[in-house]
Amino acid sequence: MANAQDLQFLDQAATSGVTEITEDRLAIFLSPTAAVVQFAQQDLADHTSLDNQLASITQSEGLPVPAAFSSPAVQSSIATQLNLFGPASDEEYLLDMIGAHRHDVSNYQQEVALGQDPQLRSFAQAALPTLEAHLSAATTLLNYEYYGLV
Repeated sequence: MANAQDLQFLDQAATSGVTEITEDRLAIFLSPTAAVVQFAQQDLADHTSLDNQLASITQSEGLPVPAAFSSPAVQSSIATQLNLFGPASDEEYLLDMIGAHRHDVSNYQQEVALGQDPQLRSFAQAALPTLEAHLSAATTLLNYEYYGLV
């Protein structure tokens, strides 16, 4: 039986997944930087898999399917990225990915700690290392590409 935390997790995870997949596709198309394209391709593959797993859980348990529509702020960020080319686009994308993955990690940790549905908790626990790796990779890539800190 899902509790309010589980339903909030579902909505946030689905919305974040759809948003990140959209931004990944834009980065693959727009970025002139091979390392950024490679990160976006991996992020796209991982989030597509996570979204498919989440959809399977919601269907098998009869949970409500999240709306998964991007917020106006996210739509604005995507529109901004479409108008940027080259390094500015890469930087905007990586900053978005860092913020999104910080939020993802927090959301998934909260589900592990407070969720009631065992399948959702197990899914969140299993996904955390992937999301933490994405956060680390995006941060390292931004630091390397723009600040020379790596």
